[in-house]
Amino acid sequence: MIATYMDADHVLRDADHVRRTIHRLMSADIRVWVDGGWGVDALLGRQTRRHRDLDLALPLADVEGALGVLAELGYRVVDDELPTRVDLRADDDRRVDLHPLTFDADGNGHQQLQDGSFGTYIADGLRGVGRIAGRRVVV
Repeated sequence: MIATYMDADHVLRDADHVRRTIHRLMSADIRVWVDGGWGVDALLGRQTRRHRDLDLALPLADVEGALGVLAELGYRVVDDELPTRVDLRADDDRRVDLHPLTFDADGNGHQQLQDGSFGTYIADGLRGVGRIAGRRVVV
């Protein structure tokens, strides 16, 4: 059976956690773009479903700083596939998946994939704005 609703407390708790995590990273001068399912929900301005993790794109040069901030929030690295991605998990099963980007002169972000090719985040696409738990986020 497919659930057709979400528990309001769960929605508030998840969205608030995501908002706080993003705020802590940004307070440490780490630029992040909300990606994946949370990125879609941010554009819609509301959480539409439960999410397995929080996907964040960020400059490759900021990964080390982000790992420090996330460690302070209770996360530990469970899968280090740098420069492609880093998967983190907290003891309560909260998850963050970091997508490191390198940028070209036009502002396009490039994520190295596991096969050595690159996925591209077009510069114009990195200028989106959404909301999570009432707070403005970049998607």
